[in-house]
Amino acid sequence: METVLLVENPSTRGFTMLSAQLPCFSRRLEKAHGVELITGATPDLADVVRAGAAWGQGRSLRELRAELSFLRSSKRAEAHERGPAAVVELQWRTMQEQAAEEPDFTGFGELVEAAHAEPRLRQLYVFSSHWTLGFSSCTRYPFRDEVAIVPSHNGSPFRVKRHLMDDERTPSH
Repeated sequence: METVLLVENPSTRGFTMLSAQLPCFSRRLEKAHGVELITGATPDLADVVRAGAAWGQGRSLRELRAELSFLRSSKRAEAHERGPAAVVELQWRTMQEQAAEEPDFTGFGELVEAAHAEPRLRQLYVFSSHWTLGFSSCTRYPFRDEVAIVPSHNGSPFRVKRHLMDDERTPSH
C-alpha cells in the first residue's frame, strides 16, 4: 500500500511530495517541472516528518542531508538550488566530459568546444540528441529550443537548425 501526499508550497520551493510505502517510508522533494532535489528512504515515519518540516523551513539541500542522513541529492539538484546560471555551468561541464569520452566522433567534441567558446551560446542550457547540440534559454523541461547545431561528420558540413527536431537543413556560413 502506498500513500502519496502532494503539497504545493507557496514559496519558490515549488512542490513537496511525501510518499509512504509500507514497511518503509520514503521522502522525495522536488521543484516544479520534475527536477528531483532530494530523495531518501527510512523505516521511521518521524524522520519523514522531520524532513518535511526542515524542507518547509527552507533548509538547503546540504543542511537537509547533514541533519537527516537518509537523504541524498545530486550535483544537478544542488545546481538547481543555486539557480539557472549554476545549472547551465554544470550542464556545459557535463557536455564537455561526454564529448571527451567520444574519441571516435571528434566532430562532436569540436562542436561542443567551439560552441562553449561563444559567449552567447555559453549562456544557454546545452543538451544533445543524436549528436546534435540544442540550446535553450530554459534549464528545465520543456526546453525552449533557441537553436540547434548538427556537427560535421564524414565530410558533411555543419548544419544550423531553428529547432532540434527540424528536418530543414541550413548550411552554416
